[in-house]
Amino acid sequence: MFRFRKKASDERPDAIRLVTTESELTSVVDGDLSVVYKHSSRCGISLRALKEIRRFSRDHPRLGVAMIDVIGSRELSDLIEERFDIRHESPQAIVLRRGQPTWDASHLSVTAAALEAATAPPDDE
Repeated sequence: MFRFRKKASDERPDAIRLVTTESELTSVVDGDLSVVYKHSSRCGISLRALKEIRRFSRDHPRLGVAMIDVIGSRELSDLIEERFDIRHESPQAIVLRRGQPTWDASHLSVTAAALEAATAPPDDE
């Protein structure tokens, strides 16, 4: 019997946290640097984006990623749109520094490499 071997990078746990309440969201986004990922289980592109988010999260375990299920927590998804003035899309990733959005991307633009660049320290730090 043939078995596929996992890559070492696939064995590291990710630091993705499912967020379902406004207080949980606030505790995540009020940090120095945070990532919010909006996911739809009904969307194939979201599944692809989730793989990218997991790859990014495994490579950055100290930087937790808050995941919002846009179907199960639509009100929370809408709150993000209202609070940060970023039009809702899914999948969507948002990088926040000190509670303020500094970058967002949706659909096929949600990649580990793009998140890597978006979370790099600013030139003035």
